[in-house]
Amino acid sequence: MQNFKNSWDDLKILMVIARAGSLTEAAELLGLQHSTLSRRLSKLEADRGQRLMIRGKTGCRPTAVGRGLIQQAEAMLQLLDEAHDRAEPHLEGHLRISAPEAFGALILAPELSRWLATHDQVTASVLPMQNPGHRTEQQLELMFSLAPFDTPNHLTMKAMDYQLRPYQAADGSPSDLAVGYVGDFLPAQELRYDQELFPDSRPQLAHFSLIGQAYALRQGIGLGILPDFVAQQVGGLVATEHRKAIQRTIWLSVPKSAADNAAVRQLTQHLSRTLSFTLDPRLKDD
Repeated sequence: MQNFKNSWDDLKILMVIARAGSLTEAAELLGLQHSTLSRRLSKLEADRGQRLMIRGKTGCRPTAVGRGLIQQAEAMLQLLDEAHDRAEPHLEGHLRISAPEAFGALILAPELSRWLATHDQVTASVLPMQNPGHRTEQQLELMFSLAPFDTPNHLTMKAMDYQLRPYQAADGSPSDLAVGYVGDFLPAQELRYDQELFPDSRPQLAHFSLIGQAYALRQGIGLGILPDFVAQQVGGLVATEHRKAIQRTIWLSVPKSAADNAAVRQLTQHLSRTLSFTLDPRLKDD
């Protein structure tokens, strides 16, 4: 059992580092000192005799071997969740969830699909991100956003930190900012990061979608700012070393009126395990 625990702890560390994009952010999520996490990663690599993470000035990204181990960890999590779900009471109903576009497509959708596969009487809708202060006539059970819903009516927790940095095509050459958001249609002020790294620059191609921006960058048009998790999943892109990284946070808010919903509780518990965030105690089962 001890060997399994050690193995699982190691795999969880790799998952969190890959998602956070840096040892600093991963250490914060895991509640560890940076030096402790660095030593554990180095020991894991030494024990396996293989490099698992590429460390650079702009952060960390998994090697091919590291990605394989992370996929094993995700498979283990799915098995654990399926076993957990079989012991749960029958769930039903419809969940309405809002999320930022790239997070909703590349991180939330796979995890939500895995969970729904074991709860065939639950349905879900994923809608565009709602910002704090935005009024909607449609009740939402889970809201992922780039700023917290800091109101007495919501349970709000940090779901994920992530890093953004300039990327270009793997075979491209250094250039100025070429791809970015459509400035007049930004869904959140937290997405106005172009000017932090490229003051007074204007992208040649403005696109409403981060995933669209990533695929445009793969064609070699120049530089664009992407979250690490987007660049890693799209592939064919490399981070540049001459600009600092930017940190952003994904927040999860649940209306207190939805906190007793069994499906909401079970889904948030699932997401807290797979994304490695601390769940509000009021969403945990006794």
